[in-house]
Amino acid sequence: MGNETVRWTGNVRPVSTAKEKKVLQVWQRMEQLTPRQAAVMRIISRHSHGCSPSLRVIGGRLGISRQAVHHIVDALVAKGVLSREPRKQGTLVPTVKVP
Repeated sequence: MGNETVRWTGNVRPVSTAKEKKVLQVWQRMEQLTPRQAAVMRIISRHSHGCSPSLRVIGGRLGISRQAVHHIVDALVAKGVLSREPRKQGTLVPTVKVP
C-alpha cells in the first residue's frame, strides 16, 4: 500500500490521508467490474425515484433474468461498491459515484 498515488489534474502525488486511501481502494474495485456489473451500477445510480429499482426492472433493462441480477448485486456488495440494508426493499445504494 505504500506505493499508491493519486492523480489530480495531471499531478501525481502519494496518497496521504485515510480518506484518500479509501477512495483509491473503491475506485480500484470499480475498475475490476465486469461490463454487466458496471451496467447494473449505472442503472442503480441513475434511478431517481427515491429508492433503487427492483431486480426485475434492472433485469428488464439489461435483458437478463431477475436471478442473474441478484447474483450480480451480491457480487457488487461483496466488492464493496454497493450496499443494502437487510430485509428492506429498495435499499441498493452505490458506495461510490459512478461515472
